[in-house]
Amino acid sequence: MEGRGISANIGMYSILICGYCKAGKLEDARKLFNEISSKGLAPDVVTYTTMIDGFLRRKMLSAANKLIIEMEEKGCLPDARTYDTIIKGFFIAKETDKALHYLVKMREKEFVPCDSVVSLLTNELKNL
Repeated sequence: MEGRGISANIGMYSILICGYCKAGKLEDARKLFNEISSKGLAPDVVTYTTMIDGFLRRKMLSAANKLIIEMEEKGCLPDARTYDTIIKGFFIAKETDKALHYLVKMREKEFVPCDSVVSLLTNELKNL
């Protein structure tokens, strides 16, 4: 980007990271994510959520967990979409305890889960 005289901002990074994740190029997404701070920028909630979603979709649960912790430690608080993403990812990976842990955290923050999370939760409860 910069070679073409375009000044990158966090929104542009988020879009590129999302594209890499959707294309299955998670290593490229991770490399770009790690480059952000060297450019004097900080990931925002959208950037973190996008990268967490990429990890969860590839069943890289440990990497997703580490990024969730990093996000909170750096003062970037998850929003409702972040929690929806995390909960869905763990439910799909059959990590029900972790999904429920984040559902509790979500509700403590007074966020409401989206319909797809409620549906996953309902199906999970039916299977008990």
